[in-house]
Amino acid sequence: MRRTCRALVAAVALVATTSCATAAERPGASEPVWLMTEGEAALAPPPLTRAAAELPRSGPVIKIVTPQQAAEVTAPFPVEIHFEQRVGGAAVKMDTLKLTVLKIFEIDITDRVKPYVLEKETKLLVKEAKIPVGRHRLKLLIADAEGRLTGEILEVTVK
Repeated sequence: MRRTCRALVAAVALVATTSCATAAERPGASEPVWLMTEGEAALAPPPLTRAAAELPRSGPVIKIVTPQQAAEVTAPFPVEIHFEQRVGGAAVKMDTLKLTVLKIFEIDITDRVKPYVLEKETKLLVKEAKIPVGRHRLKLLIADAEGRLTGEILEVTVK
């Protein structure tokens, strides 16, 4: 029993220390944030069947401020995305935000951006995002307080 409790405490401590953002990773910090690793970027692209038309559109409005859709950027670059309540819809639930990299399979990078989610302003703000060179597609999903989802694909080419 004691051995099990010690193992559980050690596991919780490890998760807590590795998942908490350091001061350098928080919004406003001067250190760039890697949103995608070289290995993830090198994976095969997604099948053509994953189209933006298949994404839900009944939840909050997603407004990608920067980078612009299909933009060519140099890393590090700012990422600013606003989430707004749809007319006649419910409040935006920022804790439902999910961000994935679209490759041969989806890679969930939500935890990498969580420190940059601004709840009160309902936006995501990463001042210096780093992604390896190449053409990349990121999928955003977010829901409102009534569970209605909206999805958007952000396509960016890093030079």
